[in-house]
Amino acid sequence: MHANSGSTVKVKVEDMNDFKVFKKIYVCLKACNDSFISCRSIIALNECFLKGFYGGELLTAVGRDPNDHMLPLAYVVVEV
Repeated sequence: MHANSGSTVKVKVEDMNDFKVFKKIYVCLKACNDSFISCRSIIALNECFLKGFYGGELLTAVGRDPNDHMLPLAYVVVEV
C-alpha cells in the first residue's frame, strides 16, 4: 500500500474460538487498474486450485494491452 498508493486490498477473516481464520483476499494494484484504460476489450478469468494444506482457489482477471501482452487486473484467493 505504501509503494503503490491507491491500490485496493480486502481481507476477510472469521473469529473461531478466539482465533482469526483467513477466508479470502482481494488485491487490485493501482498501476494495473490505471493501465486497464489502454487494454483491448478482451478480459479473461483464470483459475487454479491451491492444493496445499489450506486449499482454496486463486482467481485472476487478465486483460490484453495494445502490444498484445497480458496485464493482470486483479486477483483473489477464495475458499472452495
